Amino acid sequence: MKKKLTVNTLAVGNLKQHKKQYAVMLCGIVLAMVFSSSVVFAIFSMIATNREFSKQSMGNQDFILSHTDEETMHDAAEKGLVAQYGFAHTVAYAYADSDEYDNGVSIAWLDDAAKSISYISFLEGNYPENENEIAIEKIALLRLGIDAKVGDTVTLSVLTQNDRSYIGDAQEKTYKLVGIVRDKRANMSWSINDQQIDAIPAAFVCQGTQIAAGGKENLIAYGRYKPADVYSYHWKDFEAFTEYLTQKGENTSDLLIVNRTYYYSSSQSLSKLTDNITLACVLGIVLMAASCLMIIGAFNTNLRERRKQIGLLRAVGTTRQQIITIFGREAFLIALLCTPVSAALSYGIVMILGHFLGGDFVPASVGWIALSVAVSVVTVMLASLIPLVSASKITPMQAIRNIDYSRKMKKHRIQSQSEFDVPKLLAKRNLTFYKGSRIAVTVMLIVTIVFSCVGFSVMKQLRLETIENTTTDYFLHTMNMATYSAYANIEKNKTGLTETEKREIEAAPYVKNVTGQKSCHVNLLTDKITDFMRVMDYTIYNGFYEDEDGLTQENFLEKARSTFSEEYLNIKSTYGYTSELYPMTMNAVDDAFLSALQGHLTAGKINLEKLAAGEEVILVAPKKAALSVEVYTESGGYSYRVFRDEQIENNSQKNTVLTATCDYKVGDTVTLSTLNADSMDEEDGYELKNVTRNDRSVTIGAIISPDLLEGFGLFGFYENFYLLTSVRGIERFSENEKYKDMFLNADREITPEIDDSITAMLDLYAAKYAGNVTSVYGSQQESQQNYRSLFIAMLALIILDFAICASIVNNSLTARIRESKKEIGTLRAVGVSELDLVNSYVRQLLSMFVWGYGIGFALFLVIFFGSKLMMKKLDMGILMIFSPWATILFCVLLFALCSLNLWVRIRREMKNSIVENIREL
Repeated sequence: MKKKLTVNTLAVGNLKQHKKQYAVMLCGIVLAMVFSSSVVFAIFSMIATNREFSKQSMGNQDFILSHTDEETMHDAAEKGLVAQYGFAHTVAYAYADSDEYDNGVSIAWLDDAAKSISYISFLEGNYPENENEIAIEKIALLRLGIDAKVGDTVTLSVLTQNDRSYIGDAQEKTYKLVGIVRDKRANMSWSINDQQIDAIPAAFVCQGTQIAAGGKENLIAYGRYKPADVYSYHWKDFEAFTEYLTQKGENTSDLLIVNRTYYYSSSQSLSKLTDNITLACVLGIVLMAASCLMIIGAFNTNLRERRKQIGLLRAVGTTRQQIITIFGREAFLIALLCTPVSAALSYGIVMILGHFLGGDFVPASVGWIALSVAVSVVTVMLASLIPLVSASKITPMQAIRNIDYSRKMKKHRIQSQSEFDVPKLLAKRNLTFYKGSRIAVTVMLIVTIVFSCVGFSVMKQLRLETIENTTTDYFLHTMNMATYSAYANIEKNKTGLTETEKREIEAAPYVKNVTGQKSCHVNLLTDKITDFMRVMDYTIYNGFYEDEDGLTQENFLEKARSTFSEEYLNIKSTYGYTSELYPMTMNAVDDAFLSALQGHLTAGKINLEKLAAGEEVILVAPKKAALSVEVYTESGGYSYRVFRDEQIENNSQKNTVLTATCDYKVGDTVTLSTLNADSMDEEDGYELKNVTRNDRSVTIGAIISPDLLEGFGLFGFYENFYLLTSVRGIERFSENEKYKDMFLNADREITPEIDDSITAMLDLYAAKYAGNVTSVYGSQQESQQNYRSLFIAMLALIILDFAICASIVNNSLTARIRESKKEIGTLRAVGVSELDLVNSYVRQLLSMFVWGYGIGFALFLVIFFGSKLMMKKLDMGILMIFSPWATILFCVLLFALCSLNLWVRIRREMKNSIVENIREL
């Protein structure tokens, strides 16, 4: 029985008959599918990584209700306000040492729902299953000052929970440590204040643990507004739940929003991983576009060689739509054949990329591969559609008589010549006849050169950024999330490292020296608020930021000089100030650090004894400063920036509203007023409690530029206008200040082992004071590793891009040679040599390369200088360094390889007889 002729049988038959011709296109299709599906899968993997990191760091809950009951949550679920909830049953509060009560933790047991929603997980061990077993978060364990491993016993002072408070005296209790929990409570402290964070448990006992006699559990609800498979919720869900709590008479301040996207990793590993994957996706998209061009070129070449077949199909009544369907089905069948290979390669590439770019990488579920493959097939079909539409326009007469040449000759008015330079004429005629192909090759060359030049230039800048110039090897920065006042020092806020702990750090192995920093608030008394003070920090005095109605660029300065904030006016009236006051930060560092500044002063001299006695201070201030403001008329808001000294001259913004010079010089006597309070009551309008005022006259002994101190990379030294004194001197203004930051230098060249030792030691103090440690050595090693990974990836992509470009160029010219067998045979019959033919095609190649190289390098220059001007205008760092040399080398190699390929192709064609060429056997 004869097989019925259909679109599918035609497509399959064509595939069988043109296997060799489809080999090149197969390569392009595989590459396009791999790149497109890899990009899609990488994007979903990046989303999965962010979600997993968020859940590991903060939990999977949308909210935590720090005090509630079962009825409240049950009713909320019945009303559809809450989709899931579970309870933490807080039974006690524990601490290791009575002097470290504030470093204690709440102990609770979780029901099954709370375990799931809070996403509790373990670094070591497991959840307690028996009485007197306990699991503790890693940082909580460090804050307790307990050096224990899973299986050890720990002894804690335990207070029995009584709803929100505790009853009785602390009782010593011994637990077996069965698990070290992945940190969550400590991570939440970045977005929840101290009063709220205390309620969240960081130590866990077995399910169903009974509270001590006389006590009452505090129920903490972990909940989600949406089902577990929905990652985020709309703000209206929170508002509806808050309204419900208000109606129930509950305290809505107990409702803690767990903003999982807010969490900041001190190592920034997730941020770097995301940035690297994003960059890889951008590069993948570029290469996907290059692969699509390869498909277009290969498919176009394939269809040109089958013009007669298309013409015959049209002659027997095949429509344009059917032509597109027949040959499109071929491309679809090839894409399906390539699907398993491309899917496997895509998955492998993304997994390898994730492995090299970061250990926290989490791949998307395998199910997303199906979508990735679907996208890749669509990409191939869209790419193949371009030449298919063009091929469908071929008429039977065009295919059989090949009248395109005569039409082009008429259109371009090509005249016959009796004498001519054969290579030159052939090159010119072919460039005219194949203008579309030439444009496609030129575009690919332009894309390749721009991508390569920008890539190498950006990588050169990134290489310089991996080399950090700093005078400090390690930073230990402590956090203070308590209520803040710019005008007063609050006793409760005086947390940080003690002198004893500083000496312990100095005595640690491999430590050469330690610089400690303390700080407090003082108020500079002045007859009037000067323009210089307003430039330095106008928001301290000006109240218009509390009510921006009617604010414009024109009246900004007028309002700044006439409006005062409510807090400023309250401080003045409450504490009896008759003069104006300017709140300033007073930073204090060790004498050794101050001595090192002697040669860098703007004016004056540092007298350590007078600083220690509180008789002198060092003023940190620029000579000149300018306030630049932009008022947004649509929103009524504004933004501002302070420029100082040389920055003023380089400021390209035109919205400077005020420029002023420093009001003070060495030798001036000023009065500093200090307000010291026991606490600040948040529920009573942030009122200061038990305040004492102390005024002190001091002399400005020296002045130094803030730019110099920024170069030391010290935390807190980022203001434009502040005071500097010694550690002994700050006690004259505010007693019992602790070290907020420590800056360490190693006594030898740092190795991975030394870095681990110093970092582990500092981590203990960081955990105790909710801080973080920065290792310059570690960050440099990480940056260099990331740079190496990115550079290797970029170099591989650039090489692949040039390979694709070479393939497109060679396929284009090789197709011309195959299509021109009859012309080549005719030319050989009249005596044209192999050298002439090679010369003609090299001329064509040179023409395409001149246009591609010229436009490509010109565009790179536009991008380079454009980015330079933009960065200067935005007053930002350099984006890239001019480095086209590697690209030039690649271009020379590309031209040489393509020329060699032409010579090989022509030489192979010359082996055929003239008769074979003319007859196209």
